[in-house]
Amino acid sequence: MKKRERTGVICLHPSGQSQQQILAIELEDPLSRKRYWSLPGGAIEPGETPAEGAIRETLEETGYEVKLTSEVFTNHYLFRWNGGVFDCSTHWFLAELADRATFDAPAIVDDADYLLRTDWLGWPRCRELFLYTRGISEPLDHFLPVKARRQAG
Repeated sequence: MKKRERTGVICLHPSGQSQQQILAIELEDPLSRKRYWSLPGGAIEPGETPAEGAIRETLEETGYEVKLTSEVFTNHYLFRWNGGVFDCSTHWFLAELADRATFDAPAIVDDADYLLRTDWLGWPRCRELFLYTRGISEPLDHFLPVKARRQAG
């Protein structure tokens, strides 16, 4: 099992619509070919702070430059990827676009082949797409808690 220190971002849509949206990426595991939705993020590079890494990774994976709007939330979890198991420690931040004018024209993304696309997903409707790992569901619940629904009697 490999240890990995990571950073990640939950970026909110800048439009202020009643339906909140978050920036997400669709990935394909190189070995299993399983596709799933994730949030921008990745390994922290040597000499880089978690905050710097979060901003860099978001730009590399989505083409959007972001500014962080929260304190850090760190969680620990195991994650399976490309036939291996990673013991992850991820530093998460809430973010928004650094320049709202770039919303319609993000930079061109030239990242890894396993990164399939970027999209804005409706929150909390999309929450179920992230339940495959508490690595993502925990920071989402921390920063964007979903109000408990009334249970049918």
